[in-house]
Amino acid sequence: MAHEPDMAAIVRAVADGKAETERTFKQDRRSTVRLVRHGDGRCVVKTYHLPRVVSAVYGLFGMNTAQRERRAAERLHTIGIRTLVPVLVPRGETLLYPYVDAPTLQDAIGQVDDADTRLRVARAVGDQLGRLTTAGYINRDHKPTNLLIDEACRTQNQQPVLIDPLGLRRRPAGQRGRAKALEMCHIMLRASARAGAVSTREKVALLRAAIAADPTLANGRSAAAVAREIGEMAAARPLSYDPDDLLN
Repeated sequence: MAHEPDMAAIVRAVADGKAETERTFKQDRRSTVRLVRHGDGRCVVKTYHLPRVVSAVYGLFGMNTAQRERRAAERLHTIGIRTLVPVLVPRGETLLYPYVDAPTLQDAIGQVDDADTRLRVARAVGDQLGRLTTAGYINRDHKPTNLLIDEACRTQNQQPVLIDPLGLRRRPAGQRGRAKALEMCHIMLRASARAGAVSTREKVALLRAAIAADPTLANGRSAAAVAREIGEMAAARPLSYDPDDLLN
């Protein structure tokens, strides 16, 4: 059985600056994400870089970035989307996530060669996207680097693990909501193709699974027609590409 880390002890160690950093996954002006160890436990620590005064003011209303990300993760969990719900670390904008030793979809595209596994993952990614939109949500940061492809996803037809859910929003009503949902498909397919060779069969499998989970994506059209519609969309970018969208 895998060792379960003492999350409370790691929270204290991170808050006191005593946790050992094993690896830094990401570091930019927006945030730092690192793997830390304390004792026998390992967790992922995510710290947002915002002015302390701004963060404190927003925090009084439960609206700083870390607080909003935690609420988004809780909402995803509530509606049945596989995700990781973080612990808020006292003082500052820091979140503590369980560590999942699994590649992102972006990495898996270049690492997994087995055709059946690739199709299984494509369907799982599409099914999750459709489940999210049919539940009344969109994710403005839905991209391959924010999906973990663990063993359950690769072999047991489970959803990927969705991480970094700060872009979660209510889906608008009507055709505007459908357009936003299709934009998610567009971003996922476009970013996946940039990550490596993705076959037409895999793209179709993803799209069909999304439509099966959320028939409103098709709006009475065939999967082929929806694919053409997505292909004709103007290039869209996920949330984290926009440097001015840190507080929205």
